[in-house]
Amino acid sequence: MELAGVRLEEGDDLTCVLACANRDPARYANPDDFDLHRPPQPHLGFGAGLHNCLGAALARLEAEVAVNALLDALPAYRVDGQPRYSSLPLRGPAPLCLEAC
Repeated sequence: MELAGVRLEEGDDLTCVLACANRDPARYANPDDFDLHRPPQPHLGFGAGLHNCLGAALARLEAEVAVNALLDALPAYRVDGQPRYSSLPLRGPAPLCLEAC
């Protein structure tokens, strides 16, 4: 069997990394860039349909409160150094160091 140009043999192990669906360059422009000004896009971070995360609304609210508290405490900042990124299971800045201006 062939999947996305890769030959698979019986017994081969596969890993489905759902978070990678949000980094498909055919769907998202510059998916590897950390862009705070990117327009909102649908994503699979909280699942979809019947498998949507029950805590999604709470997680979004917590993130909004945390970011607002950070911006209130640190109104002028810059990224300190080159951001490093974590990999599996979720990709994001690890850590994202900010410096007050």
